Amino acid sequence: MGMTVLHISDIHIGDVCNNCSYENYLDGMMRVLQKHYDKIIDIVIVTGDIFDGKDNNQKKKVKEKIKVAVEWFKHLLADINEREVQKTKKLSEEDILFVPGNHDICRKKKTCKKTYKIYDRFLDKFYGEKNEPNDCENLHMRIKADNDKKFLFLGFNSADSQNKVVISNKQLEYADQQIEQQYKNYNKIAFFHHPSCLFPESSGDNYKDIIENLADLYEYLDRWNVQLVLYGHKHWAKADIVWLRSAYKVYMIAAGSSAKRDLQVYSIYSVFECRQLYL
Repeated sequence: MGMTVLHISDIHIGDVCNNCSYENYLDGMMRVLQKHYDKIIDIVIVTGDIFDGKDNNQKKKVKEKIKVAVEWFKHLLADINEREVQKTKKLSEEDILFVPGNHDICRKKKTCKKTYKIYDRFLDKFYGEKNEPNDCENLHMRIKADNDKKFLFLGFNSADSQNKVVISNKQLEYADQQIEQQYKNYNKIAFFHHPSCLFPESSGDNYKDIIENLADLYEYLDRWNVQLVLYGHKHWAKADIVWLRSAYKVYMIAAGSSAKRDLQVYSIYSVFECRQLYL
């Protein structure tokens, strides 16, 4: 028994995706899933950049962007549940997991009093009273366990620092504590926004997009026996196998962008069937 994961990323609702009706983007994806994929989707992971960050400090635009984003994901949830195969397992809002990207926060200290204002408001509107992330000191990470199938989803915030791309030690240590206490023998999937592998054009300034504390991250992934890592940011679909120190391999999958300026460009998404390592 395993888990099926739908992974999407980098929608950029706002200036980039200024006509972000659901029909323009994910209807095509749902038609493909309906026609060619006849298995239940267990969980949806969104690896950041829900919004485009250029107008995150403009009150009127922020309100409209949040409204569009909530409708967008509610529509996605309804469409997944309407699939014939999904009748035996209906997803809820809690089965869609988000982590923030660099465009989901406001980095201009002079104009932004709250860095996560738009992201937090979106989560509150989408989840409602169910918005209870398994968090540590409000670090905007998200941890969810499936206790029946023994899967643990570890969502980290790689966009928190003003000047660096890092997954903070506080997040890693908190996840490590949770795993030791409750989830040691769970199958683990990690997800975040920024790349954890090099890309072909990664030279010079492009290195700034890659998580800087990879050594720390890899050490924890190795310790936890994480089998799959999902991320976004580069708008470039890519897959790597990384052999960690203990000769344990982890698959690292980059999502493309689920939205583009040019509507002729196809949306990109991924579906993974994850097998159980622990029974």
